[in-house]
Amino acid sequence: MKRFEWCCLFVSAIVIVVGFYLGTFVPSFTRQMTLKHHTGTAEIFFEDNGLPHIKVDANATAGYALGYLHARDRLWQMDYLRRLAQGRLSEVLGSKTIKLDEAMKVIQTTKTCKHIVTQFENKDAKLYIEAYVDGINDYVKENSLPIQYKILWSEFDEWTMIDTCAAFQFIRFSLTHNWGLEVARDFVKATTDNEELMHSMFAFDHQYFDEFMHTIVEDSDLRELNMFSQAATHEVVENPRVSNISHYFKSEVEKAFDMIQEIDIEGSNSWVISGNLTKSGEAILANDPHLTNQAPSTWYPCHIMFPDGTDLFGAAIPTFGVPVIIATDKIATGMTSIFADASDVYQEIIEDDKYLYKGVFYPLEHEEHIIKVKGEPDHKAVLKYTRNGPLIDQYYHIFGHIDTHCFKFEINQHLSMKWIGADPYEFNAMDIIYEVMFAEDVYEVKDLLINLTGFQQNCVFADSQGNIGFVPIGSFPKRNYKNQGATISQGWTGENDWIGYLSPEEKPYLINPPRGFIVAANNGVTSLNTEHPLAGYVPGNPRASRINDLLTKLIQEKTGKIEYKDMINILEDTLDNAVKHKKVELIQAVHNHFKVHTHLNVLRTQQVLSQLAKWDGSFDADLEAPTYFSMWEYYLISNILSDQFKDQDLKMELLSHPFTEKFLLRFYRGVNREDNYKPEYCTSFDNQMIEKFRKIDGKDTTEVDSCAELVTLALEKAINYLDKEKEKRSIKWGDFHPYFYVSLPFSMTPLASWFERYTPGGGNINTIKYSLSRYELFDGTLKSISSANYKVIIEFGGDYHYSIDTGFSENPLSSQYFDWNPRHMKSDLATLVKGEELKILRKEILMTDDL
Repeated sequence: MKRFEWCCLFVSAIVIVVGFYLGTFVPSFTRQMTLKHHTGTAEIFFEDNGLPHIKVDANATAGYALGYLHARDRLWQMDYLRRLAQGRLSEVLGSKTIKLDEAMKVIQTTKTCKHIVTQFENKDAKLYIEAYVDGINDYVKENSLPIQYKILWSEFDEWTMIDTCAAFQFIRFSLTHNWGLEVARDFVKATTDNEELMHSMFAFDHQYFDEFMHTIVEDSDLRELNMFSQAATHEVVENPRVSNISHYFKSEVEKAFDMIQEIDIEGSNSWVISGNLTKSGEAILANDPHLTNQAPSTWYPCHIMFPDGTDLFGAAIPTFGVPVIIATDKIATGMTSIFADASDVYQEIIEDDKYLYKGVFYPLEHEEHIIKVKGEPDHKAVLKYTRNGPLIDQYYHIFGHIDTHCFKFEINQHLSMKWIGADPYEFNAMDIIYEVMFAEDVYEVKDLLINLTGFQQNCVFADSQGNIGFVPIGSFPKRNYKNQGATISQGWTGENDWIGYLSPEEKPYLINPPRGFIVAANNGVTSLNTEHPLAGYVPGNPRASRINDLLTKLIQEKTGKIEYKDMINILEDTLDNAVKHKKVELIQAVHNHFKVHTHLNVLRTQQVLSQLAKWDGSFDADLEAPTYFSMWEYYLISNILSDQFKDQDLKMELLSHPFTEKFLLRFYRGVNREDNYKPEYCTSFDNQMIEKFRKIDGKDTTEVDSCAELVTLALEKAINYLDKEKEKRSIKWGDFHPYFYVSLPFSMTPLASWFERYTPGGGNINTIKYSLSRYELFDGTLKSISSANYKVIIEFGGDYHYSIDTGFSENPLSSQYFDWNPRHMKSDLATLVKGEELKILRKEILMTDDL
């Protein structure tokens, strides 16, 4: 950042401090307000924790009220998201973000949304969203801008329906995982010339699937739906590498993104249990979406009382006015990220500004964009398109800085990207999500959601009659081969074109499966035994496997007695099913190594090994064993594959990715087994340590001759490091692995400590109590950058329970900025006030003065 910009921030900080003492920016909190709009009137009253109860006399007025409240509590968060989505950050952040803005133009949110907002099929849904937009703008007209605008010396542009759509499209794009991984697979092959390593690191071949495979729709369900096709497994194309990209190179533009934080959208947990199995006889639904840790929270819960009697409790993402995770007196829904292949990357042949397709060269389409830059002249960017989509080769590394499924390397060949979100005619999500709020039962929910286009998600649902269901929502491409989209495709042949989208009749679904429960936790929707699998790769998932195990055990032990507290126990579970297997293999490797080497501090090593052997694999916050294991693994992956990947940072980035978890488990197993032993993976960057290692053993070589030796070296380094650290600080997992809550863009400025928050916490990437830390970001801690941001448990016929990870307000001076965090961290969920209790609360509020 330029010196002038730093000075501006410091001056702004002084202004804010003065403003604080003068009362200018001290947030006021009222417990009751009345809003009037041309659609009707909204009465709003708030619980002490910030939750709004909204009573309206017209459906659209609920949208107005929610827009007004979102602007009151989250205006900067919303503005930042719409600017990021549309490539407009440079208007407020300056020239540092020009390249990022160019890259965001690639996903075509503004262009697509100009069409989408004209295509509403449900006029009530359109009125609702229009009223939501009015609510945002009316709040801004009536009130001063929040503190963030003072810091950045920026203004607010009027909100439009295109802004709401664009923010929604960006979130949708962030949930489109596979295109970045296609490039990563190709990078591994180009860099290592090892196709087996490519397949193993980012697996899509069914031979690499593991014991954690647990699909949402099982093969028996496919048979019931008449969608089972055993031959499909044998029809999967071998899918050889088609790209001839010869060189990737590391991005050197990290400093250009010093005000941008990577967005981690790894998924979520959800499950639903039939009323036949519960103590109350009613269905129970649980959901905890996992997104980037940030302050304020991603989610905004609310309670809306519609004039037709629909009593809705739901959570919305500010910018999008319709709650997407909801519960009414009749139905409830939960959402999780779906690993479906809704995007493809193509290598293109381009000559003289023309691209090749089926033997003919066609002119590239040029699209000019003017990017306004704060304090500087406008910047012109020209994007180029083939029939497959925009060229992305010069922007891929930029997405590597903001999207966890892309990587920070640049490309020397022409690549284009096709994703469903660029099709403006394949999007009716705003209509359908609105209509679901008023559905009567699971059958109506299924019929609505199975027709939803755009916005790929898994959705579990239940109703007040004890029924449960599941449907994958969104648009899913058809291809000629079932895993055709797993690697970079040839864009010039026509053989890799999409051949349409799945029809509603071709989508699998569940209604009341015989097992009595459904788990959707980012596991595969189906196996490959169906004509049109949603993805050619079906990743195993220890979280989904663990939830399935716990629910199965509950049914065996407590059929007819399952209740709310059982759901809390599952939400708080920190056992890592994968680590249970990993530690056995690594401990065995060290024991094998003991037989030939005596250089170690044997007593201390055996103490740690004994501690890890007794450890059950739970990543509880108050344990030290998870820290020793994690640092052991950190030092191990820091040194494997050193011959294959010469760039240590890129290698660590790849091995820190969630999808390489299965590769690591297979590698650890190979250390102790001849049939899968990969000694070529066990060279080390750490030559100085190896020389010391060998000198103690009396050897004159600096080469590592066994993977077991490298495993032992990594353990020694972990013990030495942590034993020294323990003299200075706690190394309990919760302290070594704090949850880090970023606040954009201020986390990248001198004001970071004012906006950011840290909290000790348990869990890891594989536990139900999800918490993502990445080895590549190790800085003395393995801080969590993504976790459950919202937790909800719906008991039909009973209570609705919920919590958010930070607070309702984005103002760091507000008591509601981070007040939810302590109870959220231990799943001490709040209970929604409703019915007679709500009437009493309303009367109490009306009888008292505003706080």
